Amino acid sequence: MSWNNPAVDVQRFVPQYCQTPCGDGEGTVTYHFKCDAGLDQRHYVYLETNGEPGLQYSGHFDWGDFTYHNPDERITRSFHPCSQTHDVTVPLPPSGNPDDINIDQWFPRGYMLENGRVYEVRVWTANGTNVHCTRQLDAETFIPHNPS
Repeated sequence: MSWNNPAVDVQRFVPQYCQTPCGDGEGTVTYHFKCDAGLDQRHYVYLETNGEPGLQYSGHFDWGDFTYHNPDERITRSFHPCSQTHDVTVPLPPSGNPDDINIDQWFPRGYMLENGRVYEVRVWTANGTNVHCTRQLDAETFIPHNPS
């Protein structure tokens, strides 16, 4: 009986379908963002910028700790939903893993003031202009485009 080196024949696994956001081979992922928040009228939209929960549309001074608290940043006072779904292309993070994309960086949380009520929204702006909002706050609802 002779001894042989063990040999392993390994086949590489190549997925046919991607459940999570997939890169497009160009270092980006495309998300579908539906602009559907609010009624068909003009609304104020604010970004959550001061780190305090809830909307603060004006600053205030706290005499207890002698500090000034900034308001959240108003980005428009004339928002109305366009009801379109926008393809938003986002670069992959340095890790190359789409799961590591910071959704808050690309679709930050904000607030919409509508008829005296405040609603939480996710905001996307087309190159810093043209504000779009959705009430879908969960990042899982931004369905990624899975390239074939």
